[in-house]
Amino acid sequence: MTSEPPPIRVAGPAPPLRTCVDCGARLPTDARFCPSCGAGYSMTVLKPAEVRMNTTIGAGFRFGIGFFLAAVVFAIAWALVSLLIFGAFISAVASGLSGMASTGAQRFDGTGDQISAPFHLSGSTEVAWQGSPIGTESCRLQAILSRADRPIAAEIVVDETLTSARSGTYTAVGLPAADYVLSVTSPCTWSFRFSPKSP
Repeated sequence: MTSEPPPIRVAGPAPPLRTCVDCGARLPTDARFCPSCGAGYSMTVLKPAEVRMNTTIGAGFRFGIGFFLAAVVFAIAWALVSLLIFGAFISAVASGLSGMASTGAQRFDGTGDQISAPFHLSGSTEVAWQGSPIGTESCRLQAILSRADRPIAAEIVVDETLTSARSGTYTAVGLPAADYVLSVTSPCTWSFRFSPKSP
């Protein structure tokens, strides 16, 4: 007959050693007072840390709001810059259309194709013109005077091919009082001067 050995019991982890903070003596596990110096100890039970729900605005939501505000500011800034660029473009186009340099009330000097800004004329007007080719090649000088409000009502002031510097005059008779524009089509350098002509 065989007998089985008794089961082996393994003890759990030993409780941590406690020492007195005043005298350094070893304390029993359930001691409330130090057996050596009599210092008192309270047994505190450690509670698990409380888990609190975060009820504040999350980081993702804050990031979304920040991104949205940055996008709005960028859109406003871009709109302002676009308006400034568009205004500069319109101004450049307008100055190109009225790019003739007016050296007097009705005198215009320039080169190439240009259209003057509107200017007022009435009655009979004498137009004195000068033209000169640039370089040695000949060039065609063509200038048309027309009403600003009725471009179809136009008069040809000059239409000549210039091989050298030339000048001439043209008289526009009985012009209704209105604003007019001078349209020049030419690679030449040119000058036009408008003077009222006495009847």
